[in-house]
Amino acid sequence: MEDTIQQFLTKLQNEWAPAALDLGIRMTWYNALNHIIQGFMAAGLFSVCLLVFLRVGRELDDLDRGESMTVAQFIRVALSAIAGIISIFWFIGSSVLYPWTWIALFDPKVALAYDIYTKIIK
Repeated sequence: MEDTIQQFLTKLQNEWAPAALDLGIRMTWYNALNHIIQGFMAAGLFSVCLLVFLRVGRELDDLDRGESMTVAQFIRVALSAIAGIISIFWFIGSSVLYPWTWIALFDPKVALAYDIYTKIIK
């Protein structure tokens, strides 16, 4: 019985282990690319929100001092500020500045080994 189990495990290791390793390496690379794309999308969103915020600020400066801000202008200022703050934290938090994201992009084997090591240590 033990010989049968040992033969099965050896066959499983020889046939499926290389494919599983290749899949793990590819998924590590795709995951890193996903993080980088999300980070740059967040930076773009922050830039757009900043431009809207500055444009609305210029519009408010052009108002006469006796006029008050309209509800639409207030909503645009508030939404652009909130979206800008959220997107910049998303940019920072999305691992663009995390060195292992870049390591995974250029050498996914090392990043996969690091991921496995950190999972084993925990």
